[in-house]
Amino acid sequence: MGAQSLRSKGLTQYRRFRGFCGKHDNELFEPIDNFPLDPTPQQITLYAYRSLCREVFVKENAVQLFRDLTSHSSSNQANQAIFNAVLQGSTLALENLNIHKAKYEELLKSNSFDTMKSVLFHCQQKPSITFSGLLFPDFDFLGNPLQDLSDKDRKRDLVAFCFAPMRDGWGFLFAWHDDSSESCVPLMRSLATQIYDGDSLGDFLFRFVISNCENLALDSSWWESLSETQRADVEQLAKRGTNIFSPPSSNYLARGVDGLSKWEFDYVISNFEC
Repeated sequence: MGAQSLRSKGLTQYRRFRGFCGKHDNELFEPIDNFPLDPTPQQITLYAYRSLCREVFVKENAVQLFRDLTSHSSSNQANQAIFNAVLQGSTLALENLNIHKAKYEELLKSNSFDTMKSVLFHCQQKPSITFSGLLFPDFDFLGNPLQDLSDKDRKRDLVAFCFAPMRDGWGFLFAWHDDSSESCVPLMRSLATQIYDGDSLGDFLFRFVISNCENLALDSSWWESLSETQRADVEQLAKRGTNIFSPPSSNYLARGVDGLSKWEFDYVISNFEC
């Protein structure tokens, strides 16, 4: 729905997130914009915080959109029920995002990052996709439940993830506040279990990104190198969770689009006990 059709329906025109103003963006994110990922605790926090700020903005627009739809739509009860359900879910997600955002901002204000946890996988290849996102993890890499996202009274644990340039390659970074360790540590342990059993780390991480991240960019030459069937498989995986009438599969991270990414990792850096 374009801006003109939104206005014609009396709905709000939503804004595109362009980041912070130049001055504050340069000051705050200078350690990750002008320096490769080492990774330092400050850099880990900033990568996660940037993803979080973008998601807060996106979710604010989603909440406003569905508020407008519920107030301007026809009397169709089925549509109203859908809009209300999505509005409730988006509102709950936004509330939890803001809770996490406040925690990160306390770390940045105090310049103390001891409560940030992370896992970094290093690779030397040119990345086929770049991305930055975050997730309230519901299932681990083995298909075990991590947290019930339908529980309105439960705090939602959050993990951020991105691909970031390092001095001699790239790093796949997972980062979270220690308050989210109840879900994030088992998530990382399940990945370690799968890799120990001999499965491809690159395949698991690729599935994780395609399934859970909309803020990504594809290398066009890599995409064109795939067959039509492979592209269709990637697109199908990217649609996971978009059908509100279909419950998510618990084992979506276990199999699918194997061997497409060609990601190979040579070492890992972690600051928590797995």
